[in-house]
Parts: sequence; structure tokens; C-alpha cells
Amino acid sequence: MKRIRRLAVALEVPFSRQDLVRTARALRLKLPKNLGDIVYALRYRVALPESIRATQPEGSEWIIEGAGRAEFAFLYVGVDRFGSQFVIPVQAKGGADQLSPVQTKQDIACCRTRFPQLLCRAVSAQFMADDLIAIFELRLVEDQIKVVDEKHCRLVPADAITSDDLRSYAAAGVKDRSVH
Repeated sequence: MKRIRRLAVALEVPFSRQDLVRTARALRLKLPKNLGDIVYALRYRVALPESIRATQPEGSEWIIEGAGRAEFAFLYVGVDRFGSQFVIPVQAKGGADQLSPVQTKQDIACCRTRFPQLLCRAVSAQFMADDLIAIFELRLVEDQIKVVDEKHCRLVPADAITSDDLRSYAAAGVKDRSVH
């Protein structure tokens, strides 16, 4: 059972795979062999159709949440210089794929279940044009995913970084660390 949920306003529209089949038949649409591809694409890769987004109240967003078990590919556990222990689920997307608040919520829930004693610091990275990467730290606040930090980085070949660059980065890093 899946459900479409509207963020900011608690409204759910439950639906199942069989609902997809019935609706497609009623509309005389050809279904793909793997129905899961439809739901997966709408959850993680592409925006919902404009006809659905048009029904969103101002300030809200429709998302598809799963009712099953969350799985993710990247999970890091570490300790910072103060001895705080973290679990860091990482979601990375590129090209036409979109970052997903649904996946972030599932990652946070999984971390809370598997590592309840650790602080969860969810991270998402969006690869953009011109070798740019937007990196976000995310938190779950009142059932909504909020961006708590955002950084933009450029990928460069290692041989394009000079010794002067490294010294400059190290000096800037010392200043940044004193703030945290």
C-alpha cells in the first residue's frame, strides 16, 4: 500500500498496485511490466504530473510515501573531534533524478531504528551542470524535511589543485572550525 501525502497539511490518499491497474484499464492506458517502476519514478526521479501538482494547496507539496521497509545504499557511521557519534545516510542524485524528501524520511527512520544511540545527520547531494554539486544537511522537523545547511562545491581534477590552493583551503578551514 502506497499513499500520496501532502506536506504541511496532513492529508493522505492511500492507493495500492491494484488501484494502478484498475485506473489504467479504465483510462485504456498500457501498463509497464513492472508497476513498481511507476511509483519509484514518481517518488525519486521525476516530478508528479502538473495535473496532480495543480491540486496542491499553496505552501504544500504532494509526495508519495511507501508503507513498507526503507532501504538505502549509503550509510556512514563516524565520530567527530569532540567524540560525538553520528550515523550519516547519504542520498545522491544527478541528471534528471531529483532529491526525495520521502527517501530522506525513510533514511532517518531507519537510522533511528538501527542506531538509536547515534545522532542522525542526513545528507543529500545533487550533481548539477559544470561539475557543481549542491550538498544539503537535512532534518526532520514536525514531519517535514528541512534544509539546515547547504554548500556548493565544484569537482576539479586533483592535478588542477596547487600547493597554494591547499594552504589557502587549510587556513580557511581553521577559521570555519572555530565557529562550530
